[in-house]
Parts: sequence; structure tokens; C-alpha cells
Amino acid sequence: MSEVTARRLVASMLNNKGVILMEQRRYEAAKRWLTQALSMTREENSIEDRSDSYTEIQHHSSATEDFPEKSRFGIKAAHSELLDLLSPLKNKFDEKPPKYRSEYDEGMDSFRDLFRLKISSRNLVSTILFNLARLAHNQKNYREARSLYFEALGSLESFGIQDEPITIAILFCTGQIQYIYDEYADSLKTYTAALSLATSVFGKDSVEVAACLNCIGILHYVYSNGDKKAGMRFLLKSLEKRQKLQGRDHVDIGTTLNNIGRFRFQEEKLDLALEAYKEALRIRRKHNDESVDVAATLFNIGQVYHHMGELDKALGIYMDFLRRIHLHFGENHRDICMVTTCIAQVYHAKKDRDNAVAAFEHSLRVGRVILGQNHPDIGITLNQLGNVYYEAGDFEAALKVYHQGLELELAMLALEGENPNLCVTYMNIAEIHRQRSEFSDALEYYKKLLAHQLNYKSSDLDVASTLCHIGALSRLMFPFLNSSLMQSRFLFPGNVCQHLCDYEGALEVNQECLRLRREALGDIDEDVATALTQVALVLLEMERLDIALDVLGEAYRIRKALSPEETRELAFTLYNIALIYHREGEMEKALEFYLETSRVEEAVLGDDHGDMSITFFNIGQIYYQCGHLKFALKNFYKALEIERSCFGVDHPTVAKTLNEIGNLHLHRGDLDGMMDCYTDALRIYRKAGISDDHLHIYGQKLWRFEVVHPEAAATA
Repeated sequence: MSEVTARRLVASMLNNKGVILMEQRRYEAAKRWLTQALSMTREENSIEDRSDSYTEIQHHSSATEDFPEKSRFGIKAAHSELLDLLSPLKNKFDEKPPKYRSEYDEGMDSFRDLFRLKISSRNLVSTILFNLARLAHNQKNYREARSLYFEALGSLESFGIQDEPITIAILFCTGQIQYIYDEYADSLKTYTAALSLATSVFGKDSVEVAACLNCIGILHYVYSNGDKKAGMRFLLKSLEKRQKLQGRDHVDIGTTLNNIGRFRFQEEKLDLALEAYKEALRIRRKHNDESVDVAATLFNIGQVYHHMGELDKALGIYMDFLRRIHLHFGENHRDICMVTTCIAQVYHAKKDRDNAVAAFEHSLRVGRVILGQNHPDIGITLNQLGNVYYEAGDFEAALKVYHQGLELELAMLALEGENPNLCVTYMNIAEIHRQRSEFSDALEYYKKLLAHQLNYKSSDLDVASTLCHIGALSRLMFPFLNSSLMQSRFLFPGNVCQHLCDYEGALEVNQECLRLRREALGDIDEDVATALTQVALVLLEMERLDIALDVLGEAYRIRKALSPEETRELAFTLYNIALIYHREGEMEKALEFYLETSRVEEAVLGDDHGDMSITFFNIGQIYYQCGHLKFALKNFYKALEIERSCFGVDHPTVAKTLNEIGNLHLHRGDLDGMMDCYTDALRIYRKAGISDDHLHIYGQKLWRFEVVHPEAAATA
């Protein structure tokens, strides 16, 4: 036996021993044997025996569209082409750790097994290098693994060896590492090269080709620039080949079906997603009912039911997933954080506040341990918890939680330079202050939101929305504006300028808001109609009533075009049109639009909504001013009944309406009715701490008051 042959034999034995140790998960021992094998083969500067026999391969393919008719990387492809493909990527790594969820099988890592050698094998160096790379890969030493894969491919090139099976394995494993590091474009190129080569070597109908098709489909799913339709074609073709080659119950088919379900869910084809997930679950349970992959598919099914609104089914499945993940990973795992958030969302949707709060707080406790204090998901969960408190009317608790989220998001902003969640938090805090009538604080946070949007170049539509919010708010107060921020009239909406008596500026800014929305949304859109309404309200303040009426007419036309159904927004437009006619003294037209407003409001809101009380009150005023006292009294009493129902019998609004009814009774000469109303109104005002001066007494026949109540007799 020659020295070269002896060395090859020993190197092969060392490699195969390393493979056995690797299969036993004795990684450090395996690495020592493989390193010795590599050292022995590298001592030879030349290899005399280059037999035509191929490497004996013992590996199993498993994993998950169209593929080229002519493969670029065919059986006689030069490895230099592949080196050109991978060379820019050899040391390309982000410093941040990968986000890959390696516990769950997506079929991205099919070529896991190492290669054994025989003395006749031609490519000892490249095979041992691949095995060392795969060992590092399994230990999640991705930087070392990718470097060794590249070196293995270079070894094949340097010795002129055409060994397509190991080349496919190198490409497949390299593509998965690129996927782990979110290098989706590079990974797609690498898997596409693997598909071309696998098609040439194994034929179109092979498990290797099916595995490549699955991976390319997944990449189109996760890649923002991926072709979603093509991705689905790849997955369906992979499924077809696997069912043909492996039978209908192979575990790899369950993997591909689970991937297809994710695609269908993203497409919002929930029935098709559920069908794919259920079949994947059946197959996966058949192989191992307690596997993490069964848990993953269960969670996916839970998400589908959640989106379908089948909350009890979703909750049951989420609870099953939680139990399984506890068994596999313990309490402090990111999926505990994820599923408890989903459970909290279900409880929130079911109006079960206590359980929702408990689940969100559980998610936060686990998340802070696993993700750290300043992770985006913590901020999102805090906002969701704040929403629960807000909807329950517990503004103090909501504000506290929102401010915790704000502190986190500002810290992230300082580190990363941008945080889209900050906009949501600013808006939530502003809205709570508005609900509490703390208008100055609300305006402060809307201004912060606007400044953030302008600084980070938010869309014109988002800016316009914020302008609209500030504009509506500013009508309620006379804000103090920070001159350092007010660099142009565009920065603050028209109604802020309006209260500074800068009506021209107000009009200019509201028109800018309208322009932004029209450019983004077109003419027929609800947000455009809202902006038109804001413009009309400024024009109303400027006493340009005819133009305001035209603008509101345009808003009315848009809202009628948007939906044949009656809407609250349509009622609001009709009300404002009526208000302008009322202000102009055109009582007949004002009454016409008030009556139409009441009809639409009743259809949309019911006959006992608070908005109806305002409309009936104004209808009563119109009738009163026109001398139709009977109809006026009828509508005032309608308003009073709704106010008592909605706001309570001792609300100041009730007192105001009683005051009007008292004046009407005075006008009609019904002094008992008058005194009852005035007395009750005064009682309510005093109980609320409001001055008696709020009671206004007027009537066209005050002389009758004097007759019934003559001056007191002179003192004796």
C-alpha cells in the first residue's frame, strides 16, 4: 500500500469516526476527529489518485416553482461560477444576532447529515471541510460554518472535481444561513442555484428538487420584495412532488402544508389556510403528537380562528399551545410571551377585562426577561394593555401604562433613530387627555406627534390626519403655541390659527390638509370629506357662509357616493348644513336639514342616542322662533327625555333644556309649568356648583308675569 493510499485510508477512517460522533451529538469529540482528518489530507501537496468514482453519500432529504428548463449550474458546471456567487457573502454578517426560530421546521435545512468517505473518494478535503462546516452549523456557529462551506466549495474548484451532490449540500446549507441572517435576496439566489443543480443531477422529480422548491417558496413569503404568487406556485409544486415521491403522510409533506397555510393566511384566505393547517396537523400528530412542530401548527390554527372571530376556539387552541411550549421550553421563552399576548387579545375582544389585564401583564413579565426592557414588542404590549384600561374608562391606569411605553419608545428612538410605535403612543396619550377635557395637555402631545412625523418624513396622509386631530381639538380652547415650533402655518392646523384670530392662516392650513388627502386618496374618500368639513368650519368662523355651504355640499356629495347606507358622518354633514341655514336665518331650509339629520341619526344610532338630543333641541328652537309653540315643546321634551337617559337626570345639559321648556311655558302663559322647569333647572345647576346666572328667563309676554305676581304690598 502506497503512502498516499495509507493516508487516504486513515483520513477516511478519521472522518467517518467524526461522523458517528456527530450523529451521537458528541460535537467536541467529532470536531477533534474531523480536524485530524483534515490535517492529514492537507499534508499532501498533491493528490495522484483522482478516480472517477463519486463520494459515497449517506444523507436524507427532507423539507419544503417553477424551475428553469435549462440549468445554469449543470452537471459540468464550473465551481468558479458558484464561487463567484458566494464569494461576496463569505464574511458578510450583520453584527446583530439572528432572529431565526430554529425550534420549528420550515424545511429550510434539509441537508443536515454528514458525508462518509471511502478510500476511493476523490474529494477528501472538500468532504471533511463540509462536515466541519455542518458541525459548526449544528452548533449555531454560523460565521465559522459559512467560511468552511465556502472553503469546501473552493477545494472542489482547485482540484477540478465535479461532485454535484456535495455542491448541492453546500449551497443548501449556505442558503439557510443567509436566511437565518435575513439576507433574503442572497439566500434566494443560492437556493435557486441549488435548484438548478439538483434538477440536473437528480431530475425534476426528486426529493432534492422538492426540498429546494419548498425553500424558494418560503423565501418569497418572508422577503419584502418576493413574488408572493410565485412563492405559492413553488410550494404547491413541492407538495405535488413530495406526495408523489414520499406518500401522503410523510413528515416533509406536513412541513410544506404548514408553509402553504402561512401563505394562505397572509393572503387572508382563511378557509384555505385552515384546511392546509389541519392536514399538516394530522400528519405531524401521526409522527409525534408532542413535537414542537405540532405546537407550531396548533398556534397557526389558533390565529386563523382568532381572525375569523371564533374566539372560544382560538382561546382553547392558544391554551393548548401554551401548555406544550411550557413542557418544551419552560416559562421564560419568547413563545410564552407571544401566546399570552394572543390570549390577552382574545380576552380583550370578549370584554373580559380582568383576564385580559392578567394575560398582558404575564406577557410583559416574560418578555422583559427574554427580550429585555427596551424591546419593541414590550412597547406594543404596553400599548395594548393601555387600550384595555382606556376602553374600560380607567383613564388613570391607561395613562400610566402609555407613559411607560412612551419612555421605552423614546429610549429606542435615541438608539435606533426611528420608532413607528411612538406615533401610536403619542396619539393614545393625547386622546386620553382630550377625553378628560385636559385640552392643553392633549394639544401638547398632538404637537409632539406632528413634530415626530415631520422629522421622520411620515406620509402626507399621516401628517394630514394629525393636522385634522389638532384642528378639531383646538376649537375647544385657546392654545398657547411654542413659537420655536411654529415655523410655518403648515405646522399647525387651521383651527389653532383660528383661535389666534388668524383665520386666513387657518384656512390655508386646512386647505393644505385637504390637498394632501386628495393627492393620497383621490376625491371620493371619507378622510377627504372630513377635511372639507374642517375647511367649512373655518369659513363659518370667517362669516363666509355661502362658501362654507358649498364646501359642506361637496362633503355631502362624497359621503353619499361612498355608501348607499346612512352613516353617522352623513348625519354630521347634514347637521352642519342645517346650522349654517339656521345662522343665516333661513328657518325653513334649516328645519328641512335638521329633520333630515334626525332621520339619518335615528337610522344609524337609534332613537335614544345623545346626538339625537342636540338635533331635537335645535328643531325645537326653530319651531319656537317661527312661533310653532306646540311643535317646539314636543321636540324640547324629546331632547329632555334622551338627555336624562344618556347623561342622567342631574346633568347640566338637562338643566339647559328645562330652562328652554320653562321659557316656552312662560311664552304660552303656563306659569305652573314654567315654575316647575325653572325650579328643577336651578336645583341641577346648584348641585353641579354652577351659578344661578346660567338660568335665562325670556318671553314675548313678560307682562303676564307681572299680573300674576304683583309687586309686594308696602311694609306696614
